[in-house]
Amino acid sequence: MSALPARDDARISGPGDVARALSVVRERAAQRGVTADLRQPVGLAVDETVRETVAVSERVGRLLPGGLPAGATVAIGAGQGATSLLVAVLGQATSAGKWVGVVGVPQLGLEAVAEAGADLERLALVPNPGVLWADVVAALCDGLALVVVAAPVGAAERTLRALSARARKSGCVLLPFGGSWPGADLVLEPAGRRWHMPARRRLPCCFDLDVTVRGRGAAARPRTETVHLPESVPVGECPAATMAARPRPALRLADAADLPLDPADDLRTLVR
Repeated sequence: MSALPARDDARISGPGDVARALSVVRERAAQRGVTADLRQPVGLAVDETVRETVAVSERVGRLLPGGLPAGATVAIGAGQGATSLLVAVLGQATSAGKWVGVVGVPQLGLEAVAEAGADLERLALVPNPGVLWADVVAALCDGLALVVVAAPVGAAERTLRALSARARKSGCVLLPFGGSWPGADLVLEPAGRRWHMPARRRLPCCFDLDVTVRGRGAAARPRTETVHLPESVPVGECPAATMAARPRPALRLADAADLPLDPADDLRTLVR
């Protein structure tokens, strides 16, 4: 069996450390199932910064004033625009020096994440974790500042709540993506999207995303905010006075299935 890194040696300083930690997690989980000591492979890998609030951009700050609190579970619901919202969060977090893990989101486009300003060296991707998904999330929560997870359909509620508790204890922000998560402190639910197209252009460059924010305590009363995305397009480049809602009849689609759900997809496939 692979040896666990010594506590003094457990700090993550590069992609190789993440890969090494995950290999140990997989090996141990395969032999013993869910264990109580899965925190050990990663340790408190990024020291006291794990317990700091994860900053968000000014635009996303409309939804999350003050950023993402350490130990909180903040879910992004399913819906058009959800991936772009996730990309905006990842871009700001990693560019600010935080380590981020993304588990079970194979559709995440690294090109779009890079365009959002992300430091890809601080992004640990586990796109297809298989049956060990919860073990991987638990281990990463003990070492990274932010962990994104798309739980498989039918995941047990007690497993989801246990992962939230694990994140709360370690000070990691847990960000469930694309589905419901019982007990989430806050839920960001995409509620509608309006594409904008500058004059004399055939492709839309940006959109306004309406997001309903609801949660517990002071956030129990739902509110809806509008976020301009993607972050790589300055608001000033798409003034409302020169924009129009996306005129789909003007676009010749090779196939209806090619219509992108997100600007993270390649818009060049839309027209010939």
